Amino acid sequence: SGTARKLNGFREMIQAYIDLDTDGKDAFQVASVIYATSKILSSLYSDNTPENISRQENLSELLNAVQQFVDEAKEEGESGVSMTDFLSVVQLATDQDSGDDDDDSPRVTLMTVHAAKGLEFRNVIIVGVEDEMFPSMHSSNSLAEVEEERRLLYVAITRAQEHCLMTYATSRYINGQTHPCMPSRFLKDIDSALLELPRNPNTWAAPSQNDFEPRVRTRIVPRQQKPEGFVPVRKAVAEAAPSGGDIDGLRVGARINHLRFGDGTVTKIEKEPDVKITVDFDNTGIKVLLLKFAKFKIIG
Repeated sequence: SGTARKLNGFREMIQAYIDLDTDGKDAFQVASVIYATSKILSSLYSDNTPENISRQENLSELLNAVQQFVDEAKEEGESGVSMTDFLSVVQLATDQDSGDDDDDSPRVTLMTVHAAKGLEFRNVIIVGVEDEMFPSMHSSNSLAEVEEERRLLYVAITRAQEHCLMTYATSRYINGQTHPCMPSRFLKDIDSALLELPRNPNTWAAPSQNDFEPRVRTRIVPRQQKPEGFVPVRKAVAEAAPSGGDIDGLRVGARINHLRFGDGTVTKIEKEPDVKITVDFDNTGIKVLLLKFAKFKIIG
C-alpha cells in the first residue's frame, strides 16, 4: 500500500543516516547530509511566516552547535567524533537541565523576548544584541519589521528592575563557518549616559562609538576576516623549529587568550607528531590543544 511504501522509504532514509554515522563520518558531516537530503528545508523555506523563520534560525543554530562540537573535539586532539557522541552530550545536558524544581541551586531562567512580555526580573541578560540578530537578517530590508524589532529590544530591556546586561559576539558560526559580527544598530539609540562599555584590553575587540554607527540598509555580507593577533597556524606549524625554538612567537611561559577558554599560560610545547601546546588557563585549568586547530592570540 501507499502507507507501507512511505514507511519503508522513511526506514531506508534513517538507515542511510545510521550507516553514515557508523562509517566514520563526523557529526557535522552527518548533520549536513541530513540537512540536505531530508527535505526539511523545502518545508521550512516554503514561506517566511514568523514561525517558519524561527524554525529556520533554530535549525541553523543546531548545525552551528554540531560544527562547534566537532571543532572543539579536534582542537583537543580527538578525532572521529560521531553524531552518536554529539547526541550523548546533548542528552547529558538535557538531563542536567531537568533537575528538581525544589532544588535551591543557583539557576537562571531562559526565555524568548516574546515570552518575557509582562514579566519583570531583578537582573536581565540579553544575548546576541548584534546586527542580523537584533534586527534579524530576515527583517533588515523592511523598515516596518526593523521598527518592530527595535520595539522588541525595548521590551527586553524594560524587563529589568535593576540591572540589564547586553552582550554581542565578535564572531559566530553561520552554516558551519565563522563570520564576524557587528553590535546592533539599536544600541546607538540608547542614551550613552546609561551605558557602561567595557574596556578590557584582553578581549577580542573592545566596542567603540564607531561600532554603533548606523550602517546602510542594503544587506552586505562581510568578507570573513581573522581577528587581529591570531596565530597563523599553517605558517606556525610549517616553521616549527626542530629544537627548542619559538613557534611564531609562541613559547613556554607565554600568555595567550583563547577564544573559548580565556586567558592562560603556556606550560609545554610538543612538536611531534603534531604540534601540541599545554596551557594552564586561569578559569578552566589545564588543557592540551592541537596547534593547527587552536583559536587563540598571544597577549604576553
